[in-house]
Amino acid sequence: MRTIQIPVTLNSSLLQHGINVNDLVLYINSECNLRCKHCYVGNDLLSKGVYYSFDSIEGFVTSLQPLERITILGGEPMLHPEIERIAELVARKTPGEKRITTNLTKGTPEQFSLLAKLGFRICISIDGASSDLHDKIRGNGSFQKTIDMLDAIRDSCHDIEVTHTLNSNNIDHFPSMLELCRSLNLTQLNLHKISPRGNALVNRTLDVSPTKWRELVSWIQKQHVPEGKPAIRVRYELTFVTELEYMQLVESGAYDHHAKKSYYSKVGGNRIVIFPDQRLYISSEAFGTNSYFADISNGEFHLNTAATNEFFAADNPNFEIEKINNNLSGDENFPKILSVSYRLASQI
Repeated sequence: MRTIQIPVTLNSSLLQHGINVNDLVLYINSECNLRCKHCYVGNDLLSKGVYYSFDSIEGFVTSLQPLERITILGGEPMLHPEIERIAELVARKTPGEKRITTNLTKGTPEQFSLLAKLGFRICISIDGASSDLHDKIRGNGSFQKTIDMLDAIRDSCHDIEVTHTLNSNNIDHFPSMLELCRSLNLTQLNLHKISPRGNALVNRTLDVSPTKWRELVSWIQKQHVPEGKPAIRVRYELTFVTELEYMQLVESGAYDHHAKKSYYSKVGGNRIVIFPDQRLYISSEAFGTNSYFADISNGEFHLNTAATNEFFAADNPNFEIEKINNNLSGDENFPKILSVSYRLASQI
């Protein structure tokens, strides 16, 4: 593994450019034990095994105003050699929501118990209701390892959310995913559509069309909680909309591009993503593109002065997400694209 430093002056550099962070997405490492076919980080970066040092994470997080929300990711964050210290630091410095996303095949029950005591929501990646569906994406044996660890932490971890990425193999099996969650007494489900980034770019047969995605969204919105069964709170991307829907969302104030605000903040402020490639992003649409906001290579802050910089580009009244990532597109039914971070929720 290779250690990377986060500049201690990062927050002051961000403030100088009008970025007031209260929603931080921090990829603490790129090392991962799996090679998922849809992974937007991508095998090249995962194989480099880089991680941000504890000291640099501490310096940056300490310099921030109290965060409303922080999300810890990787790679697989449980592989970071100082994951416990990082979690304890975040718990001390962040009074708001704390999340960690894991494939649940690494780490120990004791570590997950500590995360739960520190107030973290543990977000578990499950991509199918069976080993057949899940393992096609994540590798042989991964489904059972995740379920076994889930059984081991059930008594100590009560704030668990399932992260489910839908692709062409599993989207028609979504009802069985709901049943799996109910059988495991999991009542929070966070849906993502496979996105053309990283490994998904070389596995395009897994893609889901905008129309197919909106068919699923429509199905979810028509469902009701079955009598006698626990409600599952499902969060999902809208992502693809008609021209009319787009105008209505913008005019009502419900939607504005993510570069201008965090959708998860109640008081305003910005979201920043510190990715394992040493680049800073605002929304995941820009991952792996020249639309990054800045980079922190060699332990210093470097502003991206190109016109493609997402933060600057969003000031253009004709801004479109396709302009920051040309792999993104709608279809004839739903030509307009929203940030995947703009999400809706239903109880089903």
